[in-house]
Amino acid sequence: MRPQEKTPSLKVNLINDTNWSLEKQQTDKYTLFIFYRGLNYPVCKKQLEEVASNLEEFTKRGIHVIAISMDTEKRAKITGEKWDINELPIGFDLSKKKLKTEVYTYPKESLTRNQSYSQSPESS
Repeated sequence: MRPQEKTPSLKVNLINDTNWSLEKQQTDKYTLFIFYRGLNYPVCKKQLEEVASNLEEFTKRGIHVIAISMDTEKRAKITGEKWDINELPIGFDLSKKKLKTEVYTYPKESLTRNQSYSQSPESS
């Protein structure tokens, strides 16, 4: 994505039984997406808890944060209960297909020889 480019149409269900839509976000500056593996990954737990503990600082800087998992609703809700991430919006049920078609839209042709990206959905 480039500045001023229209964002993808991303909609996810949240563990608090609401919906989140990228198109409806009214951010001051940015939206930070954190795509994480799920409930059984201690590294994800540690990272999300650290982000959640700094959520107020992100907000002060005009950055809205959302974490999204491929976990089912049940597993994502368990994550919300067991991990210390109370204020962090948690989305779930992001399929691999949706990730490839709606979220990951970075055009390969626009990369120069000196640029790269570490993990594209096609490499998994």
